Amino acid sequence: MRFHLTVIVLTFSFSAQIVEPQVSVPLGAVPAPPVRVIGLIKVKAGRELAFQELIAEMVSKTKRADRGNIRYEFFRTSPPKAQSLQSARTSADYVFVEEWVDQAAVDAHLKWALPIVETKWKDLTESTEFLRLIPVPN
Repeated sequence: MRFHLTVIVLTFSFSAQIVEPQVSVPLGAVPAPPVRVIGLIKVKAGRELAFQELIAEMVSKTKRADRGNIRYEFFRTSPPKAQSLQSARTSADYVFVEEWVDQAAVDAHLKWALPIVETKWKDLTESTEFLRLIPVPN
């Protein structure tokens, strides 16, 4: 009595990719660059913890609910190590970086964020400077 053994091997392959947000652009039109904003924030003395809690809430809500958001991050500043790069004054305690697919996404974000900036945020900070970044042609 003879037996034949047949082995079948199945191989599965999976791949994943990161999909960047896409904006519909009419054929032949040049897409607008993303909207990039930075903010320079000086927090009132003794209010740092409350400010950090507020920005944690805002970052969470932005990443969870705001469509069209590419980047929304806050950073604590630190003087540079090189003495020649250090400024005589500290201009900002925090810096935030925002990037949006278009102005409509920024406008939608501001509907809920601006009232916070004008109330709670203002109570915790000495100053905030918002700067829109415009690409420089290479």
